[in-house]
Amino acid sequence: MTIEELGNLGEFLAAIATLITLIYLALQIRQNTSLLQLSETRGTQEDADRWRSLLIENKDVASLYRRGLADYDSLDADDRLRFRMLHDQLFFGWQAIFSQHPRHPRVPSGFIKSTFRQPGGQQYWEKSKHRFSPEFVAFVDSCR
Repeated sequence: MTIEELGNLGEFLAAIATLITLIYLALQIRQNTSLLQLSETRGTQEDADRWRSLLIENKDVASLYRRGLADYDSLDADDRLRFRMLHDQLFFGWQAIFSQHPRHPRVPSGFIKSTFRQPGGQQYWEKSKHRFSPEFVAFVDSCR
């Protein structure tokens, strides 16, 4: 075997090693992406669970939420603030999720629709939507 043939064989083996490395890296990136998506989904679920726990564990918060949905303006100043904070927690969390996946939002549009079926939900949104990104506002308004 000549030196030229050995050189060609070395180049061929290097090309195969490079291809194997690229395939391995692609698989690792795909696996990492899947793990990140799973972590994001878990985080979103944990946030939703914490919010629901506020209502489940505290009858006063649940009552405030129901009264606020029925008529936001009928709440006193302190309860309006608390109601707004409850909804801010939801909507700012949803905006964060939306900003990560604007083309395929993973935001619970059914919950948004049910919120807007209530007068207080509509009142909250009209008074608060200026604080959100225009893209998210357009998405939420499309859920109505």
